[in-house]
Amino acid sequence: MSGLMIGFIVLSYFLGSIPYGYLIGHFWGGKEIQKEGSKSIGAINVGRVTGRVELEIITLILDMLMKGTVAVAIAYYVFGTKLMIVLMLTAAILGHLFPVFTKFQGGKGVAALIGGIFGLAVLEIVHWGAFLFASFFWVIILILSFIVFGSGIRFIANLGLVGLLLLFTWVFTPCWEFGAFALYIFSLISWAHRENFGRLWRSEEKGKEIEIKFHPEKIGSLVRFQKEEITSEPKTVIKLNLLKNIREIIRILMETVEIKFKK
Repeated sequence: MSGLMIGFIVLSYFLGSIPYGYLIGHFWGGKEIQKEGSKSIGAINVGRVTGRVELEIITLILDMLMKGTVAVAIAYYVFGTKLMIVLMLTAAILGHLFPVFTKFQGGKGVAALIGGIFGLAVLEIVHWGAFLFASFFWVIILILSFIVFGSGIRFIANLGLVGLLLLFTWVFTPCWEFGAFALYIFSLISWAHRENFGRLWRSEEKGKEIEIKFHPEKIGSLVRFQKEEITSEPKTVIKLNLLKNIREIIRILMETVEIKFKK
């Protein structure tokens, strides 16, 4: 292995070490993420501690794209080999888990992995089916974890997503590099969740109660909205109006089902 390869692997580790969760929680949320909740700087703890879903989403996107996806893209365009792609993505995930900038106290590695697999799919190194199949089954696992445990135990669904992503990545693109990567990363991320499993075993991992309400009257609002669009404008303008008012349609659909989490 050349010095150039080692240098880029180290670069990937430092990219993965950038503590987006800590920075967002500190400067936008006004919270010390490492001292509250699970003390993780990952997206879930950012949302849990700050109570702001938008900060959780921003952290998740940054951890995905700026760590896993960027590492895969650099490896692909600079070296173009599966071995370097796997090594650089592994380094980025290790940086996410053990960031040098926060005394090696990081996230759980899930977001960086998702971003890496997403990058593999975009670059067509891995078939899109791996990402889509894993996402589909993840939604099922997430719903089941909500029903059985409550929303506080999302790590079960996340571990399910990790396993599915790695499995389908290897199934759709069978090679020893992805096989070894899958075994190592799944073991590593599972180990990173050891405290979650411990709290679950001791019945200390309490979920939140979820309350789902259905508002059928909102369907009537949607029907009336679409009817007004159709009857008040010529047919040639209907499609334009539907596109123009797509945000209103989505808003009505979202209001049809109300989901609340109780503390």
